[in-house]
Amino acid sequence: SPEQVGKIEALRARLRNVPTPPGYAAEFASRPALFAAKWLQARKWDVDAAAKMYEAAALWRLHHRLDNRPWFPAMRPPRGYDEKRLEQLVGHGPRARGQLDLTEAAMSDISPSRWHFWDRGGRPVLIERSGLVQPDKLAERCRMLARPGEHFTTHYTDFDIAINEIGSALVHYRNKFAVKDPRDTVTQATVVMDLQGMGMKHFTGAAFELMKASTELQQRYYPEGLHRCYCVNAPAIAKVGWRIFQPFLDKNLQEKVRFCKPGDETARVLDEAIGAERVPKFLGGTCDCAGGGVPLAGD
Repeated sequence: SPEQVGKIEALRARLRNVPTPPGYAAEFASRPALFAAKWLQARKWDVDAAAKMYEAAALWRLHHRLDNRPWFPAMRPPRGYDEKRLEQLVGHGPRARGQLDLTEAAMSDISPSRWHFWDRGGRPVLIERSGLVQPDKLAERCRMLARPGEHFTTHYTDFDIAINEIGSALVHYRNKFAVKDPRDTVTQATVVMDLQGMGMKHFTGAAFELMKASTELQQRYYPEGLHRCYCVNAPAIAKVGWRIFQPFLDKNLQEKVRFCKPGDETARVLDEAIGAERVPKFLGGTCDCAGGGVPLAGD
């Protein structure tokens, strides 16, 4: 609408005086209107609130030097992408093994997830086997990784940042190597959460704190990065957990979440959104890619 166009221009003018991380600068230069719009959408088209959100996120990125760190080879290699090309896109040379790999080793068997191909709109897909997460063990290992004085969520959040940064690189990859028409430009990702095995233990205590920390990270620093979240193979208890957690989500994020019953509904919805050939067999698809779609430790 004309009003929204005016707000986009007003925000763009405000952002010119804010320190800009390299990644934001590149996005601002290539898609200025889209870039400004996502901050406004995240703050209900309030220019002042969007400007404050952007400034906080920009300073956070600069502080953590997120645009100056190598992310590839990834600690969890994405399926369907050439990591050498990704390494060149991100720059800064190959990633050396370090703390992320220690965190990965601690979490791989109790919190399995992976970037796995793309949906029918070309958006990268993150699959999380959320129902298989072992909350008590996850909290215990997070505490084990924490240094004296660090909160136990610190390394979990750092790992979450890495997953988000890898996802941003996959969006860039799709636009550079797969998108032919500018109208098909990819700006978001799709998430699939497999809830099979989920119970109330996933919505209480330390598990709740970890999930809340992850959600706060998304909402503060990665605005409008989510296209849809499909909560599949959802047991009845998942809706109870959703009611507990829902108040912590922005309304526009709540509207992107869809629950699917186990079996045929899960398989049908994922085929419609992603394509059965890119959906792992354990989710009702036909993909049986090398190394497993989202393997558990020891698979």
